[in-house]
Amino acid sequence: MATKYTCSSCPEWWTGTRTAHCSVCHRTFGGERGFTMHRKNFACVAPEALGLTQDAQGIWRMPAPRKSLKSRAQQQEGAV
Repeated sequence: MATKYTCSSCPEWWTGTRTAHCSVCHRTFGGERGFTMHRKNFACVAPEALGLTQDAQGIWRMPAPRKSLKSRAQQQEGAV
């Protein structure tokens, strides 16, 4: 069973050792990168304004990387 982590200042909880919870705005992020992106000049930026999306558990996550057109073309060449 996964360890349940909690915030002492709000009712939020999460699992996972890479998950990051902001003690200022009390949003929870799927990793350090999203958390760091949302902090600008010692203030919190709305995650949706940064392109982050919230999953079913309420965790803010980075969008899935999109394959470039070049990458797709290279894959198609290899399939021929």
